[in-house]
Amino acid sequence: MHRKYAKANYKDGDRMDCKEIREMYKLMFAEYPDIVTVKDLQAMLGISRHAAYDLLGEGEISCIRLGNAYKIPKINVINYVLKSPCGQTRVSA
Repeated sequence: MHRKYAKANYKDGDRMDCKEIREMYKLMFAEYPDIVTVKDLQAMLGISRHAAYDLLGEGEISCIRLGNAYKIPKINVINYVLKSPCGQTRVSA
């Protein structure tokens, strides 16, 4: 990475702003479809099946339930990941 470019993208030399973080997560999760499954959620966040169902059941990550299956908009996963570090409102779908 070019030194000048890297320096321009960070505040105080070591922190990314919210827009940069959001774009980074969109790129990180680019291989996943727009609607993900619980298995995808597990892989995206590196969590157990039980933890994934807890996040969905507690409403931490918004989803749609179709019969026994959960369908999760990928943007909701990105919002969940971003909500702590950015400390600002979520991205709308």
